[in-house]
Amino acid sequence: MDHVQRKEKEDNAVKRYQALKRKPQTKAQARKNMMIYLKNMEKEDSRALKRLSESQEDKAAKKQKLDEEVEELRKHLMIVPNEDDDVYTKATPLALKVPVVDYEIQT
Repeated sequence: MDHVQRKEKEDNAVKRYQALKRKPQTKAQARKNMMIYLKNMEKEDSRALKRLSESQEDKAAKKQKLDEEVEELRKHLMIVPNEDDDVYTKATPLALKVPVVDYEIQT
């Protein structure tokens, strides 16, 4: 029974919503919607200008700062070769491998 009553309420709400949608907007509602739209467009324009205002000098400064950080890290990092490590000696470069062209799968 509860399900039936809930369904009736939902149907009434849907009918009311559809009736409201069929009514034309008043001038005040249209003006309000236009103001909201324009405000949102203003925000979007300001965000776009902010992204564009980042100049080449700023980008170069960021790159230089990053390069300096990398150099600083390299100063503190010392690479010690390990003679017992066989990874590099057993690896075969891909350029030396011969590609398999005609192969058949036997079942």
